[in-house]
Amino acid sequence: MPDIYLNTNHDIVLDGRDLKITTEDEDLVQRLKIKLQFLLDEWFLDTSKGLPYTQLIFEEGINDLSRLQSIYRTEILNTEGVDKINSLDLSIDRDERTLTITLQVNQTVSVEVTV
Repeated sequence: MPDIYLNTNHDIVLDGRDLKITTEDEDLVQRLKIKLQFLLDEWFLDTSKGLPYTQLIFEEGINDLSRLQSIYRTEILNTEGVDKINSLDLSIDRDERTLTITLQVNQTVSVEVTV
């Protein structure tokens, strides 16, 4: 289902004087990026929503990516429009305090997200 297209800063994009609308693949990429960058405790209206990246990595000090990968895999598979995960790679940079998620879903949709 098409949606309003957002740029890399999550701002609305105009196409001339009209809102730019996503294609089906762009919509899936956009939904995945939003979902994977949404961190636990981030939304003041419901702090129970989001992914526990900072809690698991920096508070609990988890070094094994398998638990984190399982959590992200579940979130990805529970995203509307995702039929299967072809590849999923997580990379932690502890100095920069970032997680890079690289994935491919369905047949052709590739996403890279940094949290």
